Amino acid sequence: MLSRLSLTLWMLAAAIALAPAAAQVDETDQKAPYGLWMPEDEASKVEIFSCGEVLCGRVAWMLEGNDEEGKALTDIYNPNPALRETPVLGLVIMTDIKPTDEENVWQGRVYNPQDGRTYDFWLTVKSDDQITIQGCGLYNLICQTHTWDRVDS
Repeated sequence: MLSRLSLTLWMLAAAIALAPAAAQVDETDQKAPYGLWMPEDEASKVEIFSCGEVLCGRVAWMLEGNDEEGKALTDIYNPNPALRETPVLGLVIMTDIKPTDEENVWQGRVYNPQDGRTYDFWLTVKSDDQITIQGCGLYNLICQTHTWDRVDS
């Protein structure tokens, strides 16, 4: 019995060792979507940057960043009440962005401060100056695709 267990554990260790490594972001990758991007509604700019072995995205600019009283908009729909006073400007909304097996396609999670929910998304690098973002909800049954353009600042 011990020999079978040893053999099983050895085979499991070998399978793990031989499994392909998870894709990591290489900072020299020319197709990585680093930079400042503006969604087609032109209401904000999102900076995509390296955060460890993955990419993240934060709100870098907002057309309307204040409420009617002139106060900075905060993350009022956050499911964590302790975070509802966090300013939306500077908020990291895209996390865990990694390349997929498909060329120029990345996958991650996106937090929507307008409803406090987090969704899966796929980012496709169309060119040096354009990406598409497809966000999906309801178990990936309902998806929306948006085009974002690179901006200088």
